Amino acid sequence: MTASNIQSALIHRLTEILKDFPLKLSYNDPAPFKIFRHKIPERLESKFDYTKKDTHNDVYPFCVVKIDTGSKAANHEMEVSAYNILIGVKNEGHDGEGYDDVMACIQAIWNDFNQNPLLHRRYKFEYPSDWALNDGETADTHPFYYGVVQLKFKSSTMQNLGGNLNG
Repeated sequence: MTASNIQSALIHRLTEILKDFPLKLSYNDPAPFKIFRHKIPERLESKFDYTKKDTHNDVYPFCVVKIDTGSKAANHEMEVSAYNILIGVKNEGHDGEGYDDVMACIQAIWNDFNQNPLLHRRYKFEYPSDWALNDGETADTHPFYYGVVQLKFKSSTMQNLGGNLNG
């Protein structure tokens, strides 16, 4: 399926974009961003040991790539599909530096696709693109900070070339 192929290509691209991504403060975890498909892995999986007291370093910083929506206006048109990239960082700073980290991550992703709008040489980045930060005033999540960026891609899909639809 094309949406899954785009999701896989997007995960690969994000891994490259964020492999050396610098977080602002020296006491932040220097580990690279973890890129997850659909959601953060379940706590029951053996991949992550959640029995320790502080397991945040096993997950943060992270990006979760989720398929959002898709549309196709007509048989001869290309499909447009949207993907939400959820971003989470842990930042112990008390002046909202975590928001700066999330915003810098969003900007790095945005800049990369503005500079090179082709994904995997076959899917074209489309506008509009949106981003948002969680609202710290109503949902204080310190030291955890979150944001989302939505990217859309245009792709070719199978077309009905005529004939009997039932075989």
